[in-house]
Amino acid sequence: VGVSWKRNSAKSGAALGLWSPNDINSVGGDPGSAELSGCLFEANSVTASPNEINGMGVVYAESVALHMEETHLVRNGGTAMVLSSTTAYMRGNVSFEGNAGLNGGAAFLLGASWITLLNNTRVLFLSNHAYETGGAIYFTLHTGQSLNDTLIQACLFQYKSDQNVHVSFVNNTAYTLQNYQSIFISATVDCYNISKVVTFDPLVPTQIESIPVKFKFGLPAREVGGVYVTTITPGLPFTIHPIAMDVLGNNVSTTALVNVIPISSEGIYNDSTKYSLKGSSVIFVKDTAFTTPFYITGPENCSSEQMLAFKTSSVQPVVAYLHLDISNCNLGFVFNPKSMRCECHTDVAGSVVCFKDSDEACIQEGYWYGTVQTHEKNATNSSSSNGEVYTSKPCFNQFCTYGCPQGQCLSKVQGESLCQLSDITDQDSQCPLNKGGVLCSSCMENYTFTFGGVKCVETSKCNGWEISVVVLLMLGYQLAFVAAILVVLKLNVHIGSGYIYCLLYYFSVINYMVANTWPSGPIRYIVDTFVAITQIDAKFLGFFDLCFSASIANNLPLQFLKYLGPLVVGLSVFLVVILARHWPRFLRLSQNASSHAICILLLMSYTSVTETSYIILSPIQFKGSSLLFVKNDPTVVYFDPRHHLPYAIVAILAEVFIAIPFVLLLFLAPFLARWVNLTRLKPILDELQSCYKDRYRWFAGYYLLCRQIVYLIGCLNLEDFKEVFFMQWFCIAVLLVHVAFCPYKEWWLNAVDTFLLLDLLFMSLLNGRSATTIFGIGSALKFQEAATYILALLPCLYFVAVIVFLFVRVIRTDWFRKQGTEFLSKCCKSRRQDAEQKIPENDPVSYDSFIEEREPLLAHMSTTLSRDDCTRVN
Repeated sequence: VGVSWKRNSAKSGAALGLWSPNDINSVGGDPGSAELSGCLFEANSVTASPNEINGMGVVYAESVALHMEETHLVRNGGTAMVLSSTTAYMRGNVSFEGNAGLNGGAAFLLGASWITLLNNTRVLFLSNHAYETGGAIYFTLHTGQSLNDTLIQACLFQYKSDQNVHVSFVNNTAYTLQNYQSIFISATVDCYNISKVVTFDPLVPTQIESIPVKFKFGLPAREVGGVYVTTITPGLPFTIHPIAMDVLGNNVSTTALVNVIPISSEGIYNDSTKYSLKGSSVIFVKDTAFTTPFYITGPENCSSEQMLAFKTSSVQPVVAYLHLDISNCNLGFVFNPKSMRCECHTDVAGSVVCFKDSDEACIQEGYWYGTVQTHEKNATNSSSSNGEVYTSKPCFNQFCTYGCPQGQCLSKVQGESLCQLSDITDQDSQCPLNKGGVLCSSCMENYTFTFGGVKCVETSKCNGWEISVVVLLMLGYQLAFVAAILVVLKLNVHIGSGYIYCLLYYFSVINYMVANTWPSGPIRYIVDTFVAITQIDAKFLGFFDLCFSASIANNLPLQFLKYLGPLVVGLSVFLVVILARHWPRFLRLSQNASSHAICILLLMSYTSVTETSYIILSPIQFKGSSLLFVKNDPTVVYFDPRHHLPYAIVAILAEVFIAIPFVLLLFLAPFLARWVNLTRLKPILDELQSCYKDRYRWFAGYYLLCRQIVYLIGCLNLEDFKEVFFMQWFCIAVLLVHVAFCPYKEWWLNAVDTFLLLDLLFMSLLNGRSATTIFGIGSALKFQEAATYILALLPCLYFVAVIVFLFVRVIRTDWFRKQGTEFLSKCCKSRRQDAEQKIPENDPVSYDSFIEEREPLLAHMSTTLSRDDCTRVN
């Protein structure tokens, strides 16, 4: 009574140690008790090593009951009170303040130990600290121990219902996720009614932490029929979010041992499924999602059920189960039947990049990745037995993965612009505008093409009458094209071929030069529109949601329709020329005008026919497949008798009998004229060659031949970097030849062509790996995109300038001047007659005043045209 213990030290019981003889309980004896009344324990310290200090206290009582009244334990170095299989009875004011221990700064209770609160008791735990858990109290209860049935239990406290008791916890801390945790309970005891006698610091929401008693799983796991299920792929780590909860429903931290439990389709344990866990099987569970340090090996897409068992390492372990949905390999990975795991697909020309121990796969931007058909039934990288092989290929139309999510691919790989395949749920997710299929060349399921294959719309939105509308619009566009030519012919406006030779060449090959780096956006649509105009193609109609039926909405028939443009326009102009020759009463055209019309038609039709033919004939082959496919529709086998051969025959005939002879004629005409009579063709040849110097008249076929070579390179099925390399060197060669000869008579035409060819060269240098080398990734790519925009816009401005120039030439024609004179004459006559009805003709002053009041413009004209002038004009 009234004793103080200060600045004492020992390994255990630094101030007071109470032990009962080992055999006292076995013979039925009284283990005894100790009463502390008005006592003070201050600044005592436990000297045990860190490995021994757990459970060592300043006051240590083992099997000896403690009776504490008006007792205070203050600023002790070590747990202030340790109870082992005993009870501490407290009465009056008892406090634990500023104590620090390993587990339990103020008290450590183990075995069958409790704190019993007697009547009129106030207990205070203030500013105690634990270096691990239990800032104030660490409480553990061994399995099988029972409580006193006559007392009410509130966690580790016991009391009678009719007594006045209270316990306060203020500013107690522990080195855990909940830094202000006051009590750690390593037992499954009832703590729900603790608030009846205990108050905690109101600023701290969670004061009690216990061992986990149950598990749940957060996303990406999902709850199905009362069980948690997550999807994994064999051999790849995956994301889990295990959540351990204590008896109060609080999230707690713990360690767990993980094992895979194979279950047969009958729902019983069956190890024959050969699933196993590789990697570290011990995880630290906290309320956060993380990537597993292990992976599961075994067959992919297995029908039998597999589970992961999570067993906690606490005294009373808890076991939770996570059911596994074994899926096929993610995009970018292929299944290896030897290792029974998904592995990075590294044999696709380096376009796919994976990271060790990660389900992250990346692909080069502008590439497509997926499955294609193959003759090889047992392909080494095939994930199925249906003759399909995974492969990758650059998208020639720049639809694949452009602007895709980059995520960690951007930070992990420098010098390459990569896209995350893990964010792509299926192959069609790589394609914009509802497109899908191999190389995004077709539409997704239940979608169909709009005109020209510009985009895809839902098949359910297509109506039968829309085909008629599309055909009428296409014919209307082509007839409007014919009308524009007729206007030029009727007005006898001569537009030299030199104005459009290089311009037509530019727009016919631009998509081949920047196939893999074409940025999306308004400029892309503007350029595509100009390309369509120069090829007499109504492709811009595809921007509207007017679609074909699914039966004809595939690429080859849509490409074949491009032949109709030059055919319709050619027939129309031919009929007009025949009409002008035989019935000049209805339409009068000069011989020069007819030749001019035919030349304009030949240049534009040549471009359309040539490109259409090469698109139909271009092959493509994928690594791992022995089949040759049609590049524009990679689902069609090359020269397939039903789906490709009929179109290919027409394309070959168009090349052999139209495109190639026309090129040869322009090239060889100056030489053939010595031996062959070309009199009938002379007007056309003069029209096409007159802009060139006499010794360079053969240059009229130069751009046509260059166009053929560009299309041919696109048909050679070269690897991506080789094709880009050839295109870049070819652009340099075309430019050097033009600069060396300067074939035009007029210097400004040579300058314009040089400018357009330089622009095309720079565009080609912005394509492929050379652009990556020059610009790198990140912010430099934005500069590359901006430069591409500017370079693509400049020829469009030149095209507009040609149209404006044509308009000015039309205004300055004799016919237009004549019409203006007739209009002015009629205007003067009408105004004069109107004035004569209102005022006398012999009053010139009144007449002029009237004109000035009603028509200021005519009043101004009267200064130069008198009334007699108007009469004379009439």
